[in-house]
Amino acid sequence: MDKTQFDRFIIASMAEGILFVDKDNKVSLCNEKAAELRSVPAEKIIGRRIDKCHQPSSIPAVFKVIDKLRKEPGSVHTRLVNTDGRTFEINYTAVFGKGADYLGTLATSRDITEKIKLDKKLAKLSITDGLTGLFNHRYFYQQLQREMTRSKRYGAPLSLLLFDLDRFKLVNDTKGHAEGDRTLKKIGKLVRQNIRQHIDEAFRYGGDEFTIILPEADEDRAVNAAERLRKAIEKAQLDHITLSIGIATYTEDLEPVDFVHIADQAMYRAKKQGGNQICLHAGECKL
Repeated sequence: MDKTQFDRFIIASMAEGILFVDKDNKVSLCNEKAAELRSVPAEKIIGRRIDKCHQPSSIPAVFKVIDKLRKEPGSVHTRLVNTDGRTFEINYTAVFGKGADYLGTLATSRDITEKIKLDKKLAKLSITDGLTGLFNHRYFYQQLQREMTRSKRYGAPLSLLLFDLDRFKLVNDTKGHAEGDRTLKKIGKLVRQNIRQHIDEAFRYGGDEFTIILPEADEDRAVNAAERLRKAIEKAQLDHITLSIGIATYTEDLEPVDFVHIADQAMYRAKKQGGNQICLHAGECKL
């Protein structure tokens, strides 16, 4: 194997895509990994102009990068989605010879589709309660602040439900924590089934306390949402567990901690008065 054959073997064996575009915008080097990005065999790419090897929608961006590198030596990082939906990360580097003559642009690429999927999965796990499948406590405060800012900016109503499971401690004490965990999972499922999809957001606040952010919901709508949920849990007959629900409605002078405190105080009144009821921040309670 001579040096040229050896070099070609090494390039063909690389995990990254390697493609070289000469000064006339023709491809003079391309391995199969680089060809995957363009959904065309490598032998059909070499010798062709680079604009004949890309999806029409991506051609302007490719030429913009190459033109920039002709004038400004350096590197440019981009991403491109090919025709089968895979995402590639591409690094373009200008290549200059002696006398600062522009020789072309070297493009190295790698398929990051699975990495993106994994990153999304990890991001979801970081904001999800592992037991109930609802969002977790940390993410709750992020979303509450976002919705409060939105409500203040647009004058849209916003309400908050905070609820506790009545008699849940009895389940843990008499049937064990494994049964308690199963009950919490069932509660999480029932909560998801009884909120507005893609509008409301439900969270496990901690232990057997949960909260739901209700965008675009005034007090009346919040009461209706709370009553729907209360009835669903009561109907499920999960070891005689019911809900004590507190409702708070946002006003512009509130900070997140104050907003939650108001709902918490309302929930406490519902609990103190026997549970299985809804209390408003103003003091009124409804069975």
